[in-house]
Amino acid sequence: MPHLVHAIGHVKINTTVPETVVREATEILGLHVTYSDERQTWLSSNGRAAELVLLRSHENSTHTIGLEALTVEAVREAESRIEGAGCRILSREPSLNCMAAGVTFATPEGLRFEIHTPTRNKLYGRRYPTHGVGPNRMDHLNLTSPDPVATRRQLEEICGLCLSERMVDDSLSWMYGGNRQHHILGVVRGKAGLHHYSFEFREFNDYLKLGDLLDRFDKQMLWGPGRHRPGDNTYAYYTDSSGAMIELGHARAARVAAASFSLHRDQLTAGPARRLRAHAWARRTAQQYEVTPMQEKLTFRSDGLKLSAVLHVPDARKPGQLLPAFIVLHGFVGSKDESHAEIQARMLEEMGYVALRFDFRSCGESEGERAQVRCFDQVADAKNALTFLAEREEVDPKRIGVVGHSFGAAVSVYSAGVDDRFACVISSCGWGDGERKFRGQHPTPEAWAKFTSLLEKGRKHRQETGESMWISRFDAVPIPEHLRKNLSPKAIMEIPVETAWSMYNFRADDVVGNIAPRPILFLHTANDTITPTEQSIRMFEKAGLPAELILISGTSHFPLAPEDAPRTKTIIKGWLDKFFPSPLGA
Repeated sequence: MPHLVHAIGHVKINTTVPETVVREATEILGLHVTYSDERQTWLSSNGRAAELVLLRSHENSTHTIGLEALTVEAVREAESRIEGAGCRILSREPSLNCMAAGVTFATPEGLRFEIHTPTRNKLYGRRYPTHGVGPNRMDHLNLTSPDPVATRRQLEEICGLCLSERMVDDSLSWMYGGNRQHHILGVVRGKAGLHHYSFEFREFNDYLKLGDLLDRFDKQMLWGPGRHRPGDNTYAYYTDSSGAMIELGHARAARVAAASFSLHRDQLTAGPARRLRAHAWARRTAQQYEVTPMQEKLTFRSDGLKLSAVLHVPDARKPGQLLPAFIVLHGFVGSKDESHAEIQARMLEEMGYVALRFDFRSCGESEGERAQVRCFDQVADAKNALTFLAEREEVDPKRIGVVGHSFGAAVSVYSAGVDDRFACVISSCGWGDGERKFRGQHPTPEAWAKFTSLLEKGRKHRQETGESMWISRFDAVPIPEHLRKNLSPKAIMEIPVETAWSMYNFRADDVVGNIAPRPILFLHTANDTITPTEQSIRMFEKAGLPAELILISGTSHFPLAPEDAPRTKTIIKGWLDKFFPSPLGA
């Protein structure tokens, strides 16, 4: 199979402290800023427009791993292979305007890649003044995957990458691309994420300079200098202020000669895996770039089904202290993980609340027939989650609210409308009348006829066969392609028509008036292109006081996306301090 991916293109990283990380990247590593705005900063070690992209965020985490293909045709060929390899296309457009073409996809293991053409390159403006080390280029990166073999297979099938070397237990392996370098990607067994990214030094003496620069920033090398046996390159590692691990390496013997390359490859693939001598890196526990707040993964029962959940508890909680809490409900056939629900849970934890996010039955890691989602089942799951959370020693059982986004917001409102144990509600871009919502999502006569025809076809199919007819989630709930990047990688892409019927007949409008005098916040983007804004306006009109409606301009449907999170959090914090304060809120 030909190599469609030539080399590492770039890496995007979410960070809570972009200004600090930029300073370290320029003054220690020696990169230079090529572009910056309120949301992102691009950095490069040479004439390329972007090798490292820092995104302002509420968390420190990996966003996207960029893999460089040399031509638009190679990008399109890779795109044609993605779904066949069991992965999901998130966008068919390049993420940066310095690329001619790009396609972004997510793997079932939770990794996110973009295959793109080379970023814009000023070939004759490569050198620039720097007080940092000043590397040549981004060399490679190592990712972590819970299933390294599956991840390698996907990268082989989509990108044409090939195995260079591996440990006999597949805990660590290396893959090469079209540039004939020993490896451009390493795959480490672990939770999906980034292990480290690496830049190439010009000369060995740069390690001395690195040590001096780290000392000025009150940092030290985590490990090294040393030499890796795979690739035969030297190395040193350190971490930046947001926790990302960075390798600087001297590639004196890191490249595999083209003349001997096929023999080396055949030796590895035709016979038993080569046993690599244990070295420092292989013995170390794989460090991932992720935040690790006080979270507990657990399960609880709902109508006999085991539901998967994560409990967030603020670090500042004192022993024996009872805190207000929130049940956090995810969106349409979504997930508690890597989603708006996780963003909301982390936000509430930071604001001094216990938060329980969980996967509804038939979604994520919870039990139940996959994607067979029914609105009233989700109401039952929310109520059972409250029963479970009320028994936790960290929680004040009389002060448990519910928050949801989109579909989860509709379920939040309905649940509080029929169960007065919920002490307050935050509805984010929710809806109150399923039929009216669908009419807004399929606004033209032609679109409405197509959608209702699909519903009737599904009903007839069920009557005739006893089985569900499956459709794309986007046939029911259209989402503009540029917003699909905000979906969880674990979201379900196909649904049975019965799920759409369940939404069609669901009316939180009917019960929202029951919530008063408990407080409710309706938060909606002012020009929502997914869930019509009028849905929250109508619910607000039907709700009793104290109810508040806040419309946010300049964004659509995902008000906690990185570029809008700061102002959205300020709005929510102000409302909570007024109507549902936490003793840790200050």
